[in-house]
Amino acid sequence: MCNRHHLITSFALLVLFSGAPLTARTKVVSVREMLKDSEVGKDIDQRLLDARNKIGSELQVMQKELQDEGKALESAAKLADPEVLFAKRDKLVKKETQFKAAAEAAQGELNRKIDFEMGKYSEMMREELPGLAKTHSWEIVQLKETGELLYVAEEANVSKLVAAKIDAKAKDSKGGVHKASGHKRG
Repeated sequence: MCNRHHLITSFALLVLFSGAPLTARTKVVSVREMLKDSEVGKDIDQRLLDARNKIGSELQVMQKELQDEGKALESAAKLADPEVLFAKRDKLVKKETQFKAAAEAAQGELNRKIDFEMGKYSEMMREELPGLAKTHSWEIVQLKETGELLYVAEEANVSKLVAAKIDAKAKDSKGGVHKASGHKRG
């Protein structure tokens, strides 16, 4: 019974103290929700959808041409001279290679557009957070999707307090020897 109580207590403490605690002054921001709900987000979504559709239609035209040429080659294979057939197959393989390269380039371009649009949106969000946080007395703002800290108020920063506590414990009362390193200070 005692071990079970310790296990439950340990688990509760682990849950409570893992990551930044969600208090009344800690808030989360979901980029996914903001993109869905904001006009700017909807505009970004539409631009990316348009880019995807444009790239997709261009690739579909190329793919259709390749399929038609492949079917024509299959039909001609029965009647064509082996050397002519080999040249046509070689030409088709080159076009397939070009198609694959075009598809990869298109995906790369789409990824760059996504990165650009999301970067602009993220920059806008990060510009607005400090003012909103101060107005609403938020100490910590985290990204809901990843837990990344987007804003931390200076009063929430306890680094100096923790560093002072570590230094106080590490200082040997005799001669100021730093216990962690074993080196004499001074």
